[in-house]
Amino acid sequence: MKKIFLLILIITVCILLISCNSQNESTDDKGYSSFDSSLQNTDTSVDETESSSESETVDENNAYRDIPRFVPSGYKKCTFAIDESSYVLKTEIPLEWLLSRIDGGYKIIRSGKQIGSVIISEANDEADWEIVSTRQKTNGEITTVEKIEKKGTGDTLEFRYRWQYSFIENDEPKQINIYVNCPEVYPLVSYTMYSDSDLKPLRSDPQMGTLPSSLDGKNMLILGNSFVGTSNIGRILQDLLLSNGKNGTVTPISIGMGNIGKYAIDEDLLNTLRSGDYDVLFISGFYTSDDTMSLKIFKEACEAGGVALVVMPAHNENLSSAMKSAEACELPMINWKGELDELIASGIDKSYLCINDSYSHSTPLAGYVGAHMIYRAIYAQAPENSGTILSEYEISRLGDYASTGVFYVANPAGINYLK
Repeated sequence: MKKIFLLILIITVCILLISCNSQNESTDDKGYSSFDSSLQNTDTSVDETESSSESETVDENNAYRDIPRFVPSGYKKCTFAIDESSYVLKTEIPLEWLLSRIDGGYKIIRSGKQIGSVIISEANDEADWEIVSTRQKTNGEITTVEKIEKKGTGDTLEFRYRWQYSFIENDEPKQINIYVNCPEVYPLVSYTMYSDSDLKPLRSDPQMGTLPSSLDGKNMLILGNSFVGTSNIGRILQDLLLSNGKNGTVTPISIGMGNIGKYAIDEDLLNTLRSGDYDVLFISGFYTSDDTMSLKIFKEACEAGGVALVVMPAHNENLSSAMKSAEACELPMINWKGELDELIASGIDKSYLCINDSYSHSTPLAGYVGAHMIYRAIYAQAPENSGTILSEYEISRLGDYASTGVFYVANPAGINYLK
């Protein structure tokens, strides 16, 4: 009997224990579940709404990156100018882009459809567009800004590029704007419009009288590599002096494959300068960032001999190196290379100024340009007579340059004027 009672007691205790554990587990589950659900629901109601909205905005702002672009077959030079301005904007546009005159500007057309415009003011619908990307740079007198703009959303979303070219002329701010639909702007188009477009004076600066007139009748030394030799600049300058009744002697020294670094370790040459055998040295041979140190060696030698020193880079040289070296040494520069580059860019046939060889050596006509620049710098005028080893026919290839020292950086007949 006692055994039966003990068994019933054990069973009853077990049932009570099982019941308590079950109730506790149920309570714990409900508490955790309730907290977790509340937290999850709260977070979701806030984060999903904000995240969705921000994500859509970010995705739409960057959607232009995924737009297929038209690939041009090539590029052509294009020049714009504001009416009565003395500056021109030089750039390149795809061959397939055509310009059609509108009131005050141009429509840009491809395959019969307008894809953009060129105007001097903001577009009439500028307020409808939002800027999603922009970059800006200043180069000399021009500030270039590239903007990517969007309008609409979802199925109505569209993008366009806008390039602003701003400059000051006669204390008046001026601006040229080019708008083009995004699908027409291949990456190289964007690069060209932003990085390679440049503002130039319509007519070149003849740089009259930039050197002391006291150099008249002096002994001149022109030092450089084979470009000095092939151009015959020394002989041509001597001819210009004689045919215009000027005194002075010109000695050219041409060292093949030479550079200012090599010249700077030529003690015989440096001693000649120190002795004052020449009155002015026109030096070329600039190719690297180390050229400043070499130029300083020449400056010291020239100062010892009372020789004027002028930097004059030839056509194959590094213009940046020459300019930085001249600036660091506080020396004047005659930009022979730049003048030749600009003449070619203006439309002068390159074959007139460059020999068709592996180095594109300078021709005697290029030498004439360099000699003309030296003459103008010393005498503050263009030579009246052009009696040189070159024929009148050869010189005529430069147009009015022989009589004025000035050329148009762009053919006026080919300029697209804006009002």
